[in-house]
Amino acid sequence: VLAQISDLCTSEGFAPDYMIALRDAILEKDVYVRVMMEESAFNGLENRAGVRWLTEQLEGSGKEDHIDLRFSGNKMHNKALLIDEEFVVVGSQNFHYSAWGSSSLTEYNIATDDPSAIEEFLREYEYWWDQAIPVEDIMEQEDILAEINSQ
Repeated sequence: VLAQISDLCTSEGFAPDYMIALRDAILEKDVYVRVMMEESAFNGLENRAGVRWLTEQLEGSGKEDHIDLRFSGNKMHNKALLIDEEFVVVGSQNFHYSAWGSSSLTEYNIATDDPSAIEEFLREYEYWWDQAIPVEDIMEQEDILAEINSQ
């Protein structure tokens, strides 16, 4: 599973169904996941909460290496999901609890299993993935700064 998500989000004691499914796919089905998300502004805060929740869920499972999380160095509005390099979904719908259900915004996605579309998506994704910053690099620095500021 390869995901590009700009709104990976959870809150204390709550995780959207897609986050639980992502965790379960890693733990129960031995799935490998890559997530690239926005690092700045409000989305960056929500994404950090999601990163912390997901990494805590995987701690001690022996599958911590099944997920690779990166922050895009650019503003991101795109949302996409590639499954087994056979099915791609792209569109405007956030992968965030506020984008699902009867009270959510009207959003649109399109999906295809066309090999040429998937090949083009992979080429574009790999380009941006190579420029993205591993989550650990940024969050580790923030933890150090928080520790210094608390003293």
